[in-house]
Amino acid sequence: MFFMKKILITLLTFMTIIVFTACGSDNQEKSSSSSSMVSSSTSSKVSSSDTEQTINTNLPIPEQIDEHIKKIIDKNDYINVEVNEHMGRNDGTKMVLVYVKAHGYKTYKSALINATKVFKELYTSQLPIGEVCIFFKGDFTDKYGNQSEQTAIKIIMDLNTAQNINWQNFDWRNLPSITNSIYVHPGIDKNE
Repeated sequence: MFFMKKILITLLTFMTIIVFTACGSDNQEKSSSSSSMVSSSTSSKVSSSDTEQTINTNLPIPEQIDEHIKKIIDKNDYINVEVNEHMGRNDGTKMVLVYVKAHGYKTYKSALINATKVFKELYTSQLPIGEVCIFFKGDFTDKYGNQSEQTAIKIIMDLNTAQNINWQNFDWRNLPSITNSIYVHPGIDKNE
């Protein structure tokens, strides 16, 4: 038994050395090949209907996604963005969770309009995004007077759906019928 443990430890040590050696040489190749490209493509212009901002394409993908979101969402309403590996897809795409304060989007209509802008911005960015979920968070008071922060509206759209959309002609009013999932808190009036 002792002999088997010793062999197992030796094998694990050997495999770890191989992995670290391979990763190190791969990173060196990437950094040497990308260093010549950095000067030629440090950033790319991304246009929005109202403003034009530069997003640094050399930033890590989560930071690029965050910059795209900050172009669309008012800074007073921005909470945060989480970027995770999309476990449901084996294609290297990301799952993006966007958290926004609902007070700036008091109506169902304004939330749909802004969600459409976020989806368009992210899915036309050429970043590897497999799914986006937007959470509009708000304070609600129950019938007993207790106040708590809850999800006011949650809208999910995956890459397959986004690829079917002609973003130039898309009408935000169609968003609820094409998204993968939409949740509206009972306290939100859909008719406002």
